[in-house]
Order: sequence, then structure tokens, then C-alpha cells
Amino acid sequence: ALLLNLSLSISFWVVHRMSFLHMGTALSEGSLLCILWILAGLYNGAFLNSAVDGHRDGDEGGPRAAGLLGLSTFVGVCNLRIVTALVQAVWDHRPVG
Repeated sequence: ALLLNLSLSISFWVVHRMSFLHMGTALSEGSLLCILWILAGLYNGAFLNSAVDGHRDGDEGGPRAAGLLGLSTFVGVCNLRIVTALVQAVWDHRPVG
């Protein structure tokens, strides 16, 4: 919910300059970002109890491991969003690049 609220607020206040016409688009983008974040977190194992102590026997948990896991999830979300945009453009027969 926090990620959706942040995305919606940024889209409303910054991108569309307080235009209520684009609230549906902003909500759609925020929802897509939340879904992609959950998918990337599931892929990285960010929601497992082992994320606290490390995923493997030799790994140590802690703030550094949690930060790297969060960064990896963020990079995964960015990659998934780019792929989603490319697939949507190809699906709609729009030029890409």
C-alpha cells in the first residue's frame, strides 16, 4: 500500500502537475509497480524467513544482506517494468526505441 501511495503521489504531484484526468493512469502504474515488486521479491526470496539470517549456510544476515536483497529486488522490478513496457509496445504495434 505504501508503494502504491508513493507512486500515485509522485505521478499526481510531479508528472501530471495536479491533473485529476490522469488519476486512473497513475493508479494503474502504481498497481503494476506493486505487482512487479511482489513478483521480484518472491523470485529473490525476500519474503522468506531465511532472508533474515541469509539464504545459504555460509551467508550471514544483517543489515548489509538485507540492503543487498532490497537492491536486488529493486533492480529486478526495474527490469520487469522495462520488459513489460516492451511487450506492451510490441502487442500494440508501436515502434520501440
